[in-house]
Amino acid sequence: MYTTIEIERESNVAWIWLNRPEVRNAFNDVMIRELTESFVTLGEDPSVKVVVLAGRGTSFCAGADLNWMKRMSSYTLEENRQDASNLAAMLERLYRLPKPTIARINGHAFAGGMGLVAGMSDTPEKLVSAVEGQIAFSIDAADYVLLIVDGREGLVPLDIEMAQILRRSRKPVCLVVNKVDADDTPIDINEFPKLGLGNPV
Repeated sequence: MYTTIEIERESNVAWIWLNRPEVRNAFNDVMIRELTESFVTLGEDPSVKVVVLAGRGTSFCAGADLNWMKRMSSYTLEENRQDASNLAAMLERLYRLPKPTIARINGHAFAGGMGLVAGMSDTPEKLVSAVEGQIAFSIDAADYVLLIVDGREGLVPLDIEMAQILRRSRKPVCLVVNKVDADDTPIDINEFPKLGLGNPV
């Protein structure tokens, strides 16, 4: 029996409900495992013609559970690699699910939540487009943008496309940058003005 998701059937449609509304359906290692298992099971079930992914409560998915990420800080290198591999395998399984997939986005879809949405795209180009579309939509609805570039965690959500989205939005942007990446290689913050993102302070 699943503890973080629920499966419902309506005729030939299978609904996968992210069921952690108390943390806005943020995923942890248990949810990643259960999603992977459900994708395998439903993908192999000939009675299932369509899969719908939805979230209980007021949010679709807030990304990774911060409490889980705190636990990861005490993991060994090999344990962190295994966690990363499990997440990648889950998204790969979703991307290659041999059934039409629909994301019922009932609220916020942040970080890894956008990854779930993007994983339902049928081409890599659409996958990137889905993520950038979500980002552009979020920025358009905001009064200002706080962009955190955390190279130490391997989370660097900044590229030329992102810079163009921010520049076109004409919204005030506060950019917070760690000065080293995951390999302790210095990040050249002087490159940011070239992307139209202002000057380092």
